[in-house]
Amino acid sequence: MNKKELIEFFKNATETDKRENGEEFIKFREGVFEQIKDILFKGDFEIDDFYYETISEAFYNIAWWLEEEENNQLEDFEVFEYAEADIYTADLYKWLMCKNSEYYCDEALREYQPLDFIQLLQYAQSSHKQEIYGIALVIAQDLLKEVE
Repeated sequence: MNKKELIEFFKNATETDKRENGEEFIKFREGVFEQIKDILFKGDFEIDDFYYETISEAFYNIAWWLEEEENNQLEDFEVFEYAEADIYTADLYKWLMCKNSEYYCDEALREYQPLDFIQLLQYAQSSHKQEIYGIALVIAQDLLKEVE
């Protein structure tokens, strides 16, 4: 896959669907999962709604960044510039329900010594997002290597 094909792949990798209860969620489009599943499952985690939302966001931001400047290369993409925590408390509380959120909270507590609970959640969620963005970058690098 070349750079232009990767950009299009990332832009169209996910879609919004509705559950029986009417709740919207993000999922991979048909055929996408098969192309990236080996990369996704190198880590020890389960995919939940937060993961799908964040990887969709990462795919979009990586595609936008590559498209923005002709000279932009994947190895120059700075994850921490894009993987920002939610600003609304309700969204942070919702994130607490996802898998492994307590791990990221423990890590944030040790590493950052936050001033309050909301800051703890923001540090923790940002770390979680950075990890998912990192996986999106690995997917992009692997897909580009297929051409070489």
